[in-house]
Amino acid sequence: MREDVFISCLDRKGPLWVGHGARKETIGPELGFGWVMGDVLDEPVLLIKCAWGGKSLAVDFRPPSAGKPPYSLGEKADAAIAQEPAILGKYYRETLALTKAALASIKDLVPGVLFF
Repeated sequence: MREDVFISCLDRKGPLWVGHGARKETIGPELGFGWVMGDVLDEPVLLIKCAWGGKSLAVDFRPPSAGKPPYSLGEKADAAIAQEPAILGKYYRETLALTKAALASIKDLVPGVLFF
């Protein structure tokens, strides 16, 4: 287990190790990425993992500045967005909220951090 790489992954937090993949007994790309970043950087690393399967970049992660898609997403999706416009960018906003929350509690997530 690395003592210089930490992760905040939805309800799981702490040193980066196996268990931050799709299930608690699996690994994901964050394990290799975090270890490499820990090797490259001299300071502690915090990975903020936000992951939801089956989401669309065109709808779920669409930033507000992009506005509505200039094309049809299909009859069902178009109707859903017309009914509930907040669907556009829902997970974009959720990613920002989780990132802000992690940075606000960085002293708890990364022991010994001397900044922020």
